[in-house]
Amino acid sequence: MMGSIEERLLAHREVSPSGCWVATYKHAPDGYAYVKIQGSPRLIHRVAYELWVGPIPDGLTIDHVKARGCISRACFNPAHLEAVSMRENIIRGNSANALKTHCPQGHPYEGETLYVWDSWRRCRPCNTEAQRRRREKVRERKAATG
Repeated sequence: MMGSIEERLLAHREVSPSGCWVATYKHAPDGYAYVKIQGSPRLIHRVAYELWVGPIPDGLTIDHVKARGCISRACFNPAHLEAVSMRENIIRGNSANALKTHCPQGHPYEGETLYVWDSWRRCRPCNTEAQRRRREKVRERKAATG
């Protein structure tokens, strides 16, 4: 018997000096840890949030909160986790992209011009223009071969 999911997670953690519960499961190249539940891999910090905090609200993602001491993507300490919008998660990040306020063409990363896809911020006007150019190239290729 493997025990409950909670027991499995707690048995596979190392507590860091910062208070992170770092999963001893194999980490993905991006630093996140996964756990198999009923044969399917799941991000361990999302599983922990659902177990010890509650359901993840629709439209929100789980942030590892640096202000609470979190320093590891493999952390699943519920005290270090918070459900936030993708925009807030990106802004809280320490990447150079998180600090950018405008796209390369000068459109602001806010309001109607902001488009978030799979954790990437995109400029809606620039994305629309790029799609238009791709469609035009496809039309040109079809006309040249047709």
